[in-house]
Amino acid sequence: MPICVYCQYTLTHAATMYSDVDMRVELCPRCSRLVDPYIGKRNISLLADLVVLKPGVLRHLLFNRLSQVAFSERYKSVVRGRAGEHNAHAHARTSTAITPRLQLFRLGGILVLADAFVQWVHSLTPLSGISATSHTSFLSFLFRAFVDAVAYHIGVILAVRCLHPKYPTLSLPSTQISLAILYSSFAKLFLLLLLVIADPSGGAERTDKRVGMPNDFLSYSTLTDPTKHSVWLIFSALDDESIDRAYVVNTVVGGMSAGFGLRVLLNTPPITTTLIILAGWLVRSVALYCLI
Repeated sequence: MPICVYCQYTLTHAATMYSDVDMRVELCPRCSRLVDPYIGKRNISLLADLVVLKPGVLRHLLFNRLSQVAFSERYKSVVRGRAGEHNAHAHARTSTAITPRLQLFRLGGILVLADAFVQWVHSLTPLSGISATSHTSFLSFLFRAFVDAVAYHIGVILAVRCLHPKYPTLSLPSTQISLAILYSSFAKLFLLLLLVIADPSGGAERTDKRVGMPNDFLSYSTLTDPTKHSVWLIFSALDDESIDRAYVVNTVVGGMSAGFGLRVLLNTPPITTTLIILAGWLVRSVALYCLI
């Protein structure tokens, strides 16, 4: 059922077709705003809003994108007189040609390939010993990314099903839950691709002059020696060569974006969404540990 992307009011349809070139978005009876301003927008506009995690575009993709539009009586009569009554629903059949399951497989394949590619590129360093022409290494990263994604989705879905008796709003299809995770993962994918463009070598070939900096680099300050040493430890821990940025983006940013997408879909409290994400992360960690 389509909903208003602002107040989440449930409607019978989000738009009405008046002619072949005239489709109008309905007004929400609760908030008096357009039910879904994303109807008719290009995919590039939807992608831009997905990267910044706007709740409206997530509700559009999860609830309204595959919903059927209504047809005015005049448009039905025109279509019946022109080519028969069955053509009155041609637009509806076209809009629902892509099923949620097919959309899940398409998005999942794209994100798994992108995740495997990013990890493969970051592994192509002189210290890793992996050749840039090694197809076997890429297939291993691809299999690892596939297991990672499947285990994460299974853990999240199981957590949602376990919490269903306490929160009746969690009675949603598993496909819709997985789509919420995949749609919100575009923010993580965007940052991972930026890492590949900005530093494809993962920082292994870059020399940092701060590594050889002595512990008395704060000698001109008024800090005591123990404080200087603590600051130096924090400074060293936050160094580029000490942080796996791809792992941070994939785990931390990916978990936060997935949690945001699930909260938009499920309308659960933040603590409940956090527990669901932690359950998915736990199942994924166990699966990757068994894979090693």
